[in-house]
Amino acid sequence: AASLPAGSVVLKDVTATWTTEPVLQNLNLNIEPGTTVGIIGPVGSGKTTLLMLLLRELECQQGTVTIEGDVSFAAQTPWILSKSLRDNIVFGLPFDSKRYLQVVNACALRPDLEQLPAGDETVVGERGTTLSGGQKARVSLARALYRQADIYLLDDVLSAVDSKVGQHIFEHAIQQFLKHKTVVLVTHQVHHLAGANVVLALNRNGTRLGCASLSELLAKHPGLLELAGVHAADDEVDDQDHPTKELVGQVPIEEDDTTSTSTADAAKLGDEEARYSGQVTGQTYKNYFKAMGGLPFRILFIVILFVPQAAMIGVDVYLARWLDDLSEFEDSARSSENDRSLGVYSGLVALTLVTALLRADVITKGVVRASRNLHDEMLQAVVHAPIRFFDSQPVGRILNRFSKDMGYLDDLLPWTILDFVQLAVNMIGTFILASVVNPWVLIAVLPLLAYLLWLRNFYLSSAREIKRLEAVQRSPVYSHFSATLEGAVTIRSFHGVKDSLELMNQLQDTHSQAFHMFLVISRWLGFRLDLICFGFLVATVFAAVALKNELDPGLVGLSLILALRLTGNFQWCVRQSAEIENSMTSVERVLEYTQVEPEEESKQPPSTPATAS
Repeated sequence: AASLPAGSVVLKDVTATWTTEPVLQNLNLNIEPGTTVGIIGPVGSGKTTLLMLLLRELECQQGTVTIEGDVSFAAQTPWILSKSLRDNIVFGLPFDSKRYLQVVNACALRPDLEQLPAGDETVVGERGTTLSGGQKARVSLARALYRQADIYLLDDVLSAVDSKVGQHIFEHAIQQFLKHKTVVLVTHQVHHLAGANVVLALNRNGTRLGCASLSELLAKHPGLLELAGVHAADDEVDDQDHPTKELVGQVPIEEDDTTSTSTADAAKLGDEEARYSGQVTGQTYKNYFKAMGGLPFRILFIVILFVPQAAMIGVDVYLARWLDDLSEFEDSARSSENDRSLGVYSGLVALTLVTALLRADVITKGVVRASRNLHDEMLQAVVHAPIRFFDSQPVGRILNRFSKDMGYLDDLLPWTILDFVQLAVNMIGTFILASVVNPWVLIAVLPLLAYLLWLRNFYLSSAREIKRLEAVQRSPVYSHFSATLEGAVTIRSFHGVKDSLELMNQLQDTHSQAFHMFLVISRWLGFRLDLICFGFLVATVFAAVALKNELDPGLVGLSLILALRLTGNFQWCVRQSAEIENSMTSVERVLEYTQVEPEEESKQPPSTPATAS
C-alpha cells in the first residue's frame, strides 16, 4: 500500500484498554494532513487514551493505528522543569529566536514575561511552583508548539485559562500558527470548536458517537453538550491573574536574549540547597542523645561504656599475675592454686561477656530509639508544614531527608557508634595499662597523642564539609528522578530520553565526585594513623627492652600483645570517630526539618445557627 502523507492519522476498528475493561471500542478515525480535530466526551470516555494511542504509549488490543510524521504533545497536567522559562519552552532544541517569539505571542505569554523579575530567564522552581495553573498550561503548550512536528496532540490545554485567553490561544496558536499542521485538541470548551474542521464525539463507553463539524453534531445530537459534560463558556478557571487586556495589539518581544546578572540572580528563587559549615555543634549531639532516652538511660549509657573494658583489663592482668605466681608454688600447692585462679578467671570472663553484651544492647536500643524519635518528629513537622514549605522545597530534598539521611541514622550510625565506643575504651585501657607497666612509654605517647588530635581535626575540617557537600549533591539526583517519572510521556514524545539520561549521569557524576573525594581523604587519614600506631609500638618495645630487668615479665608481654592488637584497632577507632561526626551531618539535616514552622490553625469564630424568623 502507498504510504500516507506526513500529518495523516488513521484508526481502523481500534479497541484499547488499560486493564481489563475496554476504554475505546471499535473506533474508526481518518485525519488528513492540516486538519484541526476537536475531541469531546464525558469523563472516562477515552479522550486521553486516544492521545496515548497516537503517542504509542498504549498498544491497541485490536485494530490498527497508522501515524505518519513527527508528533508533538502537550499534556493535560503541565509538566514543568525546575529551569528557566526559556529552557522549559525550548526543551533542549536549538534556540530559534524568530520561532520562539512567535510561540510566546501565540501562547499569550508576553505579559507574563514582562511581570517576571528576569523575564524568560526566571527559574520557575520544581513543578513550576512560582507559576499559576494557567501559566503552567501555556508554558507546556508553548513547548509543544516550539517543536517542529507534523502532528500536534493537545490534551485539554485550554481548561486552565479564562475564556478570553483561551480564545486568543485558539485563534493565534491553533488556527494561525498551526494552520498547516494536523492538530488533535481534547477540550471541554465547545465554543472554541466552531473553528475546528472536524469534531469527534465519544460516548461514555468509549464508542464513537459522531464525527463531523460542530454544527452538524449539535443538529444530530441535541443533548450532546449535556452528555459530554462540556461548557459553552468557561470563565471559572484559575488563570484570573493573567492581564488579558494586554492581549489586544501584541507588542513584539525584544530579541535581546541577555539579562542583567543581578536580575537573573534574583530570579533563582532560592533554588540552591543550603548546607551547614564548620563543626557539628554540641547542640546537635545533645539533641541526638536526648532522643535516645531520658536522664536514667543516659546515666546507664555512660556507666555501661567502661564496665566491660574494666572487666576485660582485669581478665588480662589476672592472667598475667597467675602465670607469674605459678613459679612460686610447690607442685603440691599448685593444683589447688590453679583451681582457685581458674574460678576467679572464669568469673571475670563471664562478667566481661555479660557486660559487653549488655553494653551492645543498651547502645543499639538507644540509637534505634533516637532514629525512630527523630523520624517521627520530622514526619510530624513536615505533615503539619504550610503549603509554602512544599512550594519552596523540591521533592528531592524531602526524599533525601527521609531516605538517605534517615538511612544513615538507621543503618550506619548505630554500628559506627557501637564500634567507636568499644574501640575507644579498648584504646584507653591499652594506653593506661602500658603506662602503668612502663611509665617511660608516656614520653612517646604524649607527642603521638598530640599529633593524633591535630591530625583528626585537620582531617575532619575537610571530611565534614565534603560529607555535607555529598549530601547536598544527592538531592538533585532524587529530584531529577522524580521529575522524570512525572514527565515520562512528555520526555518520550519529545525524544528526550537520551538527554534525560545524560543529565542523570551528570548529576550522579557530580555526587560521585564528592563521595570519591571522601574515600580518598579517608585513605589519607588511615596511612598516617598506621604511622602513629607504629610509633607507639616501637616506643613500647624499646622501653621494654631497655628496662627488661626492672619490669614484670608477664605485664610486659601483655602490654606488647595489646600494642600489637592496637595497630589495626587504632586506625579504625579514629576513622569511626570521624565517621560519627560525618554521619552527624545527617542528624543536622533531619533536625533542620523537625524545626519547620507548622501551619497556623484556623482561628475563625464558631458559626452560630441562624435564628428562624
